[in-house]
Amino acid sequence: MTKRNPKRRAAPNPLAGSRTRRARLVSEFEQELGVDHDERADAAYRARRWLIIKTIIVWAVALILFAIACFKLYEMGQNVEKPFTNIDPVGDIMR
Repeated sequence: MTKRNPKRRAAPNPLAGSRTRRARLVSEFEQELGVDHDERADAAYRARRWLIIKTIIVWAVALILFAIACFKLYEMGQNVEKPFTNIDPVGDIMR
């Protein structure tokens, strides 16, 4: 393993100008291409918002189905004389 010499400076990078200069150049290049930053940011916001809405819808449906299943199991348990003797899941689903 080689040791780095702390006195040796790294080679200067000609592309490593100031950050603001690079940002200005990128901005000019994107303007030439017709990139609209506000439109791109708005599209990203709408995509994130739609993802959140879809997630809420899926979880709501899942919780509703879970509640229905739990209620059906509770109802099936209430309809028997002795526990686990008269349970017919297929017949009890449609009641």
